[in-house]
Amino acid sequence: MKTAARVRVLIVDDHQMFADGLAAALDREPDIDVVGTASLVSESVEKASAVRPNVVVLDQLLPDGDGIEAAELIKHEVPGASVVGVAARAVENGCSGFVTKDKSIDEVVAAIRAAAAGEAVIAPAMLARLFERYRRTPDAAGEALSARELDVLRLLGEGFDNQTVAERLAVKLTTVRNHVQSIIEKLGVHSKLEAVIAAMREGLIPPPRHE
Repeated sequence: MKTAARVRVLIVDDHQMFADGLAAALDREPDIDVVGTASLVSESVEKASAVRPNVVVLDQLLPDGDGIEAAELIKHEVPGASVVGVAARAVENGCSGFVTKDKSIDEVVAAIRAAAAGEAVIAPAMLARLFERYRRTPDAAGEALSARELDVLRLLGEGFDNQTVAERLAVKLTTVRNHVQSIIEKLGVHSKLEAVIAAMREGLIPPPRHE
């Protein structure tokens, strides 16, 4: 029987205690391997190229530069890697999602697994915070979306993953993935999370409800 591939994680954070604690916690997960840690932008790119992680947990500010900007360099070196930013600015650079350091380890693990699966699951309350931060950004709405693409976006905005969206719309998972890719291209963004924020900002789907 074929076993599921383990998720290879690279942690990039200059706070050694946080990085070590997260690495120790993740190493206890049966499906996750921490393949390295880094504390600098330059080091993170070199390590990502060497260890080929599935997911990179990336802090916002590092001693030699902006850690979130490092996401683009890492994804250039390892195109298949997903990046989970430890900051709200993660949405700007095509990250799969973001977490904050006050979240429980279970929530961080869930974000890592979602990123490894190509998802961008985010709690509605966190989505509301992102919407407030970016709703005044004067970007163009992009090419018109189809009715079905708007249906997909609405469900993503409610925090559902691709599989649940497919079930709710009674379509195949591959169909949802194709819609998501089309949405990203039409809105001129870099990730599913950024697409949801852009759609809310442009009034294409309802904004998140504050809890």
